[in-house]
Amino acid sequence: MSETFRFTPEERAQLARLIVDSGAFQTGNFTLASGKRSSYYIDAKRAIVRPDILALAASAMAPHIDSDRVAAVELAGIPLAAAVSLAVDKPFIMVRKASKDHGTKKRFEGELRPGETVTFVEDVTTTGGSVLDGISVLEEAGARVLTVVALVDRGEGAEDALFARGIELAPILDLAALKRAQEELVAISRGVRRP
Repeated sequence: MSETFRFTPEERAQLARLIVDSGAFQTGNFTLASGKRSSYYIDAKRAIVRPDILALAASAMAPHIDSDRVAAVELAGIPLAAAVSLAVDKPFIMVRKASKDHGTKKRFEGELRPGETVTFVEDVTTTGGSVLDGISVLEEAGARVLTVVALVDRGEGAEDALFARGIELAPILDLAALKRAQEELVAISRGVRRP
């Protein structure tokens, strides 16, 4: 973990509030990418299109980058990887979910030399399926993936799936943090001060 960057508990709480306030944390009846059903949905793309949230998310992720390169799987991971890349001054790699059917038909864009270390950044992890596929792509190209830094971990198996591959999951926020932020914002809107 990089000692250059610090991210305080107050900043973490602020990030959670901003994500909830952006409308990215939704309740209802949803089908997730994993196929699971859920009563809540985290649409991080809705949050990270805002420069204030993207910058704060990059600041939160930066302390976890201890690798040669940063990588992300399309779509929402790409702006996170770009922002983190700028914050830590390391190049990033964009991994496609599928090979292009034209041109070079590459699965990833960006320079990667065999033996280099990579940290993946993700918007939301659930089972870890998307990021594990991206990790396999870069491992086949000779990378060593050390860590996955998730803006939000839903706590539904990603940590165990990554651990089984010898990769650490470093979540910035979890479901409980977003629920607390939602409760705080509701209390504020009703004029209730929390202790």
